[in-house]
Amino acid sequence: MARVVGFRGKGGYDDLSQRHLARDLPSFLGHIESSEQRRLGAAIARAAQYKVKALAAHCQCSERQLEREFARQIKSTPLAWMREHKLLEARRLSMEGVPSKEIAFRLGYSHVSSYYAWRRANGIGASQLG
Repeated sequence: MARVVGFRGKGGYDDLSQRHLARDLPSFLGHIESSEQRRLGAAIARAAQYKVKALAAHCQCSERQLEREFARQIKSTPLAWMREHKLLEARRLSMEGVPSKEIAFRLGYSHVSSYYAWRRANGIGASQLG
């Protein structure tokens, strides 16, 4: 079986079977309990740039297949999972004192105004980030 070679680096993974990744990833992500598993989930979301399409492409499956596996195993959607991790990353960066402009860049926004619009759309005030 092929090995996953993407999402490497700090907190990344490279030892999951590509053939079973789409099937096993939602189960793994849905049962994250240890801080190491949480860091790995965050690394996966960051590496996919918080985009379901990128995660599905890396898993070598369709977005729909990934959605079915998430629904079946963790009763959620990949989009909801990505949004949650995006919020957690924004909160973590804010608590570290990272400026909003840098947070926006790290979360994949080309303009800080887009980041502020995302926060408003999700009902997230500055006090909720940290």
